[in-house]
Amino acid sequence: MLALRVDSSKLPPSQASTHAAGILWNMRRIGTRWQVKTATSTSHQSRADFVFRRVATTLGTYLVVEFLVSMPPPDPSLVQISKATLFLLHELHAGDVIFRVSMTIGFWISVGVLVLCMNNLGAIFAVLLNISSPEDSLPVFGSFLDAFTVRRFWGVTWHQMFRSLLTGHADLIVDNCLPFLSRHSLISRYTRLAIAFFISGAIHYRADQLMGVPNSENGAIIFFMLHALVIMAEDTIAPVVSAVLSLSIRRVLGLFWVLIFFVWSTPTWSYANATSGNDAASLLPVRLIGPWVARYLNAS
Repeated sequence: MLALRVDSSKLPPSQASTHAAGILWNMRRIGTRWQVKTATSTSHQSRADFVFRRVATTLGTYLVVEFLVSMPPPDPSLVQISKATLFLLHELHAGDVIFRVSMTIGFWISVGVLVLCMNNLGAIFAVLLNISSPEDSLPVFGSFLDAFTVRRFWGVTWHQMFRSLLTGHADLIVDNCLPFLSRHSLISRYTRLAIAFFISGAIHYRADQLMGVPNSENGAIIFFMLHALVIMAEDTIAPVVSAVLSLSIRRVLGLFWVLIFFVWSTPTWSYANATSGNDAASLLPVRLIGPWVARYLNAS
């Protein structure tokens, strides 16, 4: 969230330790040699222009989050764990499928705007306090039009806040437990991929536990491991698809493919959260439009 572009070798010892601690909050390692590859520089902005734009965006995203959490909870019959099935899809009714699509889209919009809001808050304070510059506060998301494979969704479009954390631990485990594997070998690369997604799943699994999701219904690890497996499958067929279809066709078909896959896999993780009984609105520090939304819904 915070970034400071300096050469640590040129810092005195007293500042070097502070800079090292700051890297812990520089989630995408911006301004260092470990900067995530998808973080690209933005055009030059003055601090005032940057702060104004980010404040406006943050307020807008906050209102979106508040609007979404102010909606009435879904019908319990639609979010039963049995409705999150991966394989018994023939047992779902048309209403279940429609809800599954809308719930998936709404879930990822909610998560995305929440991440954007938190990232913007950190960037605003960092620029105001002169800790980092506007040029180092890079966009947190890539274009969703580039997410025409599951790999590209996670590696190009979605936020890269945990990428260094996940890949770093995956490298540590593989390099120490399987030192005989070449880093460039297929088995080494996919082992690192699987471990990174497993760690991500474990983090979200624990977060869901703290939110009151029962272990028997917690599908976070299953969700993330499914995505690791599908990325491997995509890599396998990618050469054939590239040889048969043009890039423009691959983009269009790929966007539909990613949407279908997320609609299929997301309920294994999201439905349990929807039935946990938590009031998401209570987590917001300030209610701006929630009371108005509730009054309108009650009136209608």
